[in-house]
Amino acid sequence: MSKIKKKKLGYVFRIPGTYAEVPYEIPYAGNLCKYLMVACGRASVFILRKRAQTIVQAWDHAVGMICVHEAGGKVTDWRGSQLDLAADQVDRRFIYPSGGVLVANSSLHSKLLELISSSSSVV
Repeated sequence: MSKIKKKKLGYVFRIPGTYAEVPYEIPYAGNLCKYLMVACGRASVFILRKRAQTIVQAWDHAVGMICVHEAGGKVTDWRGSQLDLAADQVDRRFIYPSGGVLVANSSLHSKLLELISSSSSVV
């Protein structure tokens, strides 16, 4: 029997912990589910940390970004810049978020950016 390797795909949080008291991970569900949890209010924030070897592709984020924006939330990289879905000039549809992707409702987004920027080791 082969083992399934668990990927770290990002975390969704509920603030305050009405759905979970600690951060929890949704493995294998894809980023769209995490964006939708923020858009519908089941989660307050989705944080995706970009590591050196991580490839972030536009199609994994495009639809979720639209849903979150339509619900009044914000999607940026960890420096507060909008994600540029057309950044890749060689048609592989890679995007290059600084630090990672931050998805949150409007009231939390700026506070979370402040927390991230105060930790110099994160970005």
